[in-house]
Amino acid sequence: MPQFLSNTQEYIYYRYIDTLGGLRRSVGHVSWAELSGCLGDLGTFLPLVVALTQEVGLDLGTTLLFTGVYNIVTGLMFDIPMPVQPMKTIAAVALSGDGLTIPQIMAAGIFVSACVLVLGAAGLMGIATRLTPPPVIRGMQLGVGLALSQKGFKYVWYRDGASSEGMNSVWGLSGIFVGMFFIIFILLSVYNTRDANSDEVSRPTEGGASQQQRVVDQENGGEERGEGSVPVSVTVKEDTKVSVVTETDFPSSSMASQSPGDITLVSSSNWMGNGTAYGALSKIRELSEKYLLHPLYVCGDKAGQACGEAKYDVQLQKTGCCGIPPSSGRHIPAALIILVVGIILSICFNPSIVNGLSMGPSKPDVIVPNGEEWKSGILRAGLPQLPLTTLNSVISVTQLANEWFPDRYSKPGSVATSVGLMNLVGCWFGAMPSCHGAGGLAAQVRFGARWGTAPVILGVIKIFLGLLFGSSLLTLLQEFPLSMLGAMLVFSGIELASVAKGQKGERGMAIMLLTAAIGLATGNISIGVAVGLACAYIVALWDHLLMLASAQRWPIFTR
Repeated sequence: MPQFLSNTQEYIYYRYIDTLGGLRRSVGHVSWAELSGCLGDLGTFLPLVVALTQEVGLDLGTTLLFTGVYNIVTGLMFDIPMPVQPMKTIAAVALSGDGLTIPQIMAAGIFVSACVLVLGAAGLMGIATRLTPPPVIRGMQLGVGLALSQKGFKYVWYRDGASSEGMNSVWGLSGIFVGMFFIIFILLSVYNTRDANSDEVSRPTEGGASQQQRVVDQENGGEERGEGSVPVSVTVKEDTKVSVVTETDFPSSSMASQSPGDITLVSSSNWMGNGTAYGALSKIRELSEKYLLHPLYVCGDKAGQACGEAKYDVQLQKTGCCGIPPSSGRHIPAALIILVVGIILSICFNPSIVNGLSMGPSKPDVIVPNGEEWKSGILRAGLPQLPLTTLNSVISVTQLANEWFPDRYSKPGSVATSVGLMNLVGCWFGAMPSCHGAGGLAAQVRFGARWGTAPVILGVIKIFLGLLFGSSLLTLLQEFPLSMLGAMLVFSGIELASVAKGQKGERGMAIMLLTAAIGLATGNISIGVAVGLACAYIVALWDHLLMLASAQRWPIFTR
């Protein structure tokens, strides 16, 4: 590396190298499994986007272009199958009775994204993750997963996916028979091997590595303790020289003599400089962690331990509670086959849809909501969406990603920043407000994705279609059989709900099921999470009182 670069320039240099590394890995992992996996989340994406385009006037071409860029950027940033999904609460409000206009939708998306970005930049997402016991997170995932599966089966069983429309016809392109046929097809193609060992976790690693070490800073907080040190996986070859320096010695002159494969580890998370201003900020941060954050983290650990979980630092060093679906040599790209068959059947049953396609991209319009549109969009859709984005699009997806891919650690702050930035750009041009989600991650993993290659491929496909057909693609997508999308959505939800199998202990199981049940009963997962959190901390307080009573040898606790 050039020796004349400043500390800030060196940081930019290494980020550039990381991006190039992500691009090389994406190219290196191109496969049928990744191609199939990238399509696994279409059961959520297509119905919402098509409905918003038809009912509200969403620009499909612009949405495809911007979400395609989002897919590529997140795939390169996180190197996992990080999904990009429409914000569901905003979409639901927009499609309900009074509905929302396009400016109101964009106002809601910008509001939610700005809030999430601020929370992530301030480190509050990491703190929230640390204070949420795992049984509550798994309960949220279980509830959302079951709700997705229920929604998917409604696409199969009812007309237009709504029970009020009556039972679907048995035959026909979107009939019950087609939906059940593809449910069985997915069952036999995706779950095509017996589990030789239910505890086995299949995790891909870089080729050529002979040793993998997980480095966890237990003395400093980590991002979950306020943007401190972060658990990382380091894959080290046998002939690699590893050296450790302090932040004040970095960058050191000895780095100039390093071999290309050598590694230098910095003992602090921030090596941008050590001037007076930075020293003052470090001191403030040290005091805040010691006197403010540490007591909060102790409470979080106590709540987790009361539910049968280990301390947070110990959890970080464990493997995931639930294994990734193993990739077998008999993997069949089910999602890819369903998409191709669905398009062919749609054209065969209604050839006139081809005439509705026109060449050329859509022309995006700059959308600036007025005061009334800001107010209506934020109050009616933005505020209800914010808890779901915080819980499912940041906390839940981060926890699930780190269980499945601990060697590619995802920070809550980084995921929050990703959600915030992509909408603060796209919403001004009419792109559907988007976020990440645990359900989409589970869907892509279940259908074969393991790397950031999957979202990169999907992003390229979206951009290609958006530039080639623009909004005219709606004529084809609205004819795609809902029952086939429903079959995919059923198993996407099942995969997300299956994380519940990792829950241990009676208390933890009870709180997880209580969280899921209340979320399903009320139709609002935020209420379930609130009740689950309250129960977890009440149990922790009860245990603490019992411990104090036993220590004081109160008569009721002594014989």
